[in-house]
Amino acid sequence: SNGKAMAHDMIVLNHLPESPGLKKLIKESQSITRPRSAYHYLYRVNCGGSDYTDTNGNTWKADRPQVSEDTWGSRSWSDSFKGVPSFYGSQRRTFDFIDGTNDQMLFRTFRYGMDQLSFNFPVPEGEYLVELYFTEPWYGTGGGMNCKGWRLFDVAVNSNTVLKNFDIWDECGHDKAIKKEFMVKVTDGMLRVHFPRVLSGQAIISAIAVASINKSILPAQASPLNIRDFIQAQGMQKWQVETWLDIGDLQFTDKSIRFYELPSLLFMAEWIRTSYNIKNTGEYAASFITTKCSDVYIAIPSQLNSVPAWMKSYTMTPLTMRSDNGADYIIYSTRVPEGSMIRTGGIDVGGLESGSYSVFVVPVSSLAAPVDQRPLREYSSELAVIKGTASEKQVQNGRHFIAFTGNSKTVVEWKISVGLASMYELHFKFQNNTGKPVFAEMIIESSGGIEIQRDMVNFKNDGEKWQTVRTMTETSINAGDYKVRLSVSNAKDLLMQKLEVR
Repeated sequence: SNGKAMAHDMIVLNHLPESPGLKKLIKESQSITRPRSAYHYLYRVNCGGSDYTDTNGNTWKADRPQVSEDTWGSRSWSDSFKGVPSFYGSQRRTFDFIDGTNDQMLFRTFRYGMDQLSFNFPVPEGEYLVELYFTEPWYGTGGGMNCKGWRLFDVAVNSNTVLKNFDIWDECGHDKAIKKEFMVKVTDGMLRVHFPRVLSGQAIISAIAVASINKSILPAQASPLNIRDFIQAQGMQKWQVETWLDIGDLQFTDKSIRFYELPSLLFMAEWIRTSYNIKNTGEYAASFITTKCSDVYIAIPSQLNSVPAWMKSYTMTPLTMRSDNGADYIIYSTRVPEGSMIRTGGIDVGGLESGSYSVFVVPVSSLAAPVDQRPLREYSSELAVIKGTASEKQVQNGRHFIAFTGNSKTVVEWKISVGLASMYELHFKFQNNTGKPVFAEMIIESSGGIEIQRDMVNFKNDGEKWQTVRTMTETSINAGDYKVRLSVSNAKDLLMQKLEVR
């Protein structure tokens, strides 16, 4: 076989490298002539990805970390480090089109690693069909290059090396699906796919399937998720527990909206795909239990004036996210011990289109907090000093902001304090109803009146909604007091809510 057999083909024997340890395996595999329907599939795993239903209606289960010998799952380098979540084990995805398959999402996510990466499946003693699916997502991007030998690795099933010096690019090139399948015998109760030898690059794999002609065999339980015992209130649009969170994932079960921007902390997390139109169910919409000590994150629309009562134990974080429809969300969090029950409810949407929110659960890590979790300090419009007659401070629905009422020059100034010598991000929250972009000159000045930085800030005209423009100091500034000054003209109908400093 050329290794490109698809799911509808008869089972064929792929070419196996010549080595003494494989002669017995080759001999026992010569009789692989059974049709696909003769096989009972015990496991189908989407390596590095979430649950997926292929074009033939088969379900590929989400990749799970193996927690015990009687469950199936994967292991990686992260298992060697206490306090490092298992999902930090090397996983990636590509947005490229994968040639040679109708199941793009099965090949676009993958795991990569070296000798510590393995996938382990409890099975009784017997003979099994193992299908391995690969693509080369990196080497050869753009074409016009010879990538032979850039990625070379062995693949073994238990103690038998079934692929030696495997070179995906050499066999099929860049961004093409390739499938290898083998008959193997298991005698010790565990079928283990692993990568004992990597000569260059790293081993990489997109999916694994394991089947037997013995249809009485049942698969082992998957290792449990961190989100368990999920229950919804009656009468609600069905929600779904998901894994391996990534940009491009559908955010809601009833609306074609996808995650567009996510903080680094949430990538690959377990999460709940909620409905877009959440009924105002008061204090209860759904509940679940956390298997591990975890941080639970709730992302709510940035336009909300207050958080619901059921979120009283949650604290606002500096994290934000955005959907591909332009909606911005502020993320709140709470830390809970293992075995905690988490309850979510409805939210008072006011004049918003929906009461949607998203839920994410991340095991507590011993690693340092990522940059995007560093403290964010708010300076509201109430604290600003206005110079000029073309603006005024207003309050609407409990929200304070500066409304620009004319087009003459106006200066808005905040006094800020920073406690650490560092570079700082400056976030201006605004709403532009002018019908055009508005440019403001930003000046950062020390307490002694020395100008530190002069820049232009573009308040884009993206419709009537609150949004944030981000800029930063050009160099590190010392701890102390500073003035941030915006000088703006021709800004009638621009609203300025606050300055945030991280």
